[in-house]
Amino acid sequence: MLKERETMKSKVIVGTALTLLLIGMFSMAFDIQPVKASSPSPDINRDGIVDIFDVVTAASAFGSYPGHPRWNPIADIKQDGIIDIFDLVIIGINFGMHTFFDVVGTSTTSTAIMDSFQRKTFFACNRFWVFYADGTNIVYKTSTDGAEWGDSVVVRACTTGYHFSLWFDETYVHYAYGPQSPNTPIYYCRGTPFSNGSITWSAEQTAVEAQENCGYYTPYVCVDSEGCPWIAYRLLHSPHSYAYVTKSSANDSTWTTASGFPHQVSTTDYSIASVTPLTSHKIIAVYSTSGSPIKARLWNGSSWGEEENCTTSNCYQHIGQSVVNEGDDVHLVFHTTTPYAGQYAIKYVKRTYGVGWGTEVTVQTNVTQTSCPVLSTSGMTIYCFWVGSPTVNHVYYKKCVAGVWDSNPTDWMTRTYYAPNYDITCYYKSYGNHIGLVYLMRDTSPYLVDHNYLNITNE
Repeated sequence: MLKERETMKSKVIVGTALTLLLIGMFSMAFDIQPVKASSPSPDINRDGIVDIFDVVTAASAFGSYPGHPRWNPIADIKQDGIIDIFDLVIIGINFGMHTFFDVVGTSTTSTAIMDSFQRKTFFACNRFWVFYADGTNIVYKTSTDGAEWGDSVVVRACTTGYHFSLWFDETYVHYAYGPQSPNTPIYYCRGTPFSNGSITWSAEQTAVEAQENCGYYTPYVCVDSEGCPWIAYRLLHSPHSYAYVTKSSANDSTWTTASGFPHQVSTTDYSIASVTPLTSHKIIAVYSTSGSPIKARLWNGSSWGEEENCTTSNCYQHIGQSVVNEGDDVHLVFHTTTPYAGQYAIKYVKRTYGVGWGTEVTVQTNVTQTSCPVLSTSGMTIYCFWVGSPTVNHVYYKKCVAGVWDSNPTDWMTRTYYAPNYDITCYYKSYGNHIGLVYLMRDTSPYLVDHNYLNITNE
């Protein structure tokens, strides 16, 4: 039996080699050029490489045309309405080529879209917008179909993704940037996106003044119900670092620090925070430290409330939490350890306005050590995304409708190349019936920034 298998394998190899040789000769005779890794593509099955499986797929539909029982439109690479030798030639001359589908862009840093709790993507003006650090600058790209992306546009200098955060208020896009270097400020800027993929930016503002021997980490920006920007950040003044929040009293793209700000919200070292807008000027600041329960404080429109205990379980990684609002109610998912050593889970808890934080609910058990969840919302439905479990390198999500989570996760897609599971970020909420997810591929440079989206009308 083993000998028969080896003989068959040899025949396949020889047959493939002869086929490719003939295809190569044919391509030279007809001057057929390689194609780009876009749709339609010679990587018919979209597994990241043009190989024998693509040859087999095209061959099985050879000679077919629309209406034919064997017609397979994705094998019509030449797009001339028939699957023939020209389609096989295109596969042949691209044989062995690695393909990057729907890839937004590349980066030289593995932290291009970190941290997962920050926001860096949205949908507006009938375009998908993705921001990331390319290793030198914050850049963005746009797409009208989620597949073909335009040229990168430089926003400002920035070497790593967790130095900036983004917020889209359905009119303006806002960013906060903190370079994490001692004696440097946090900057804020507002821009207006347009249907041609451009953004008109206002003048960059200093949101938090530089302090001697202090560094500002992981900024998170949002805008309250009056259009005033807020920024949460971690202030490091060795040996301590605490979560702070600041806000502007202006809503005209300038920054005027409001009275009583910046304000220290945490008393626990190494806390990071996010700020989420509610209604009528209210804001909830949620902050966490690795290995401790998650805390929060409510700004009621004029003053801060007492510290609240959001969770009873510890947050395994301080970046492993994600927050959205539904009116004045707050939804929180986080990454935690289980009572069993070496096991991890994603849990959810809701804050009902006027009542407080409810009981924790397990969204998914047995996730990986790095499966940080990200949360988005569409009306009354909540979406929780994560990577790496139950199956390595697969992207999953669950929906929560009327307080009830799906029993089983939706196995949404497979990343072609491995990257750490915490390298994801998503829309804060659905825009135009779209919820997009941005994730990283590859664990070596160049790192690939990728994007996919759910059409909520099909859910």
